Amino acid sequence: MMTMNDWRTSTAYQYALTVPVSCWAWEFLRRNGDYQADAAGQQGESASSDGTGHWGLHCPGGPGQKRG
Repeated sequence: MMTMNDWRTSTAYQYALTVPVSCWAWEFLRRNGDYQADAAGQQGESASSDGTGHWGLHCPGGPGQKRG
């Protein structure tokens, strides 16, 4: 059985001290409703129209894609 960390303890978040800023930014961006809508509307289009300029992405990915 998989054990789960208790979200109420500070030890459950120790990993957060070593996560790069770019990964934190991605975690917030991929949950953003506007980004999700843009990403859904861009599927199948060319890389030049993928919205990287608007969202400031260097390597775009879908909202469900994890990084880091």
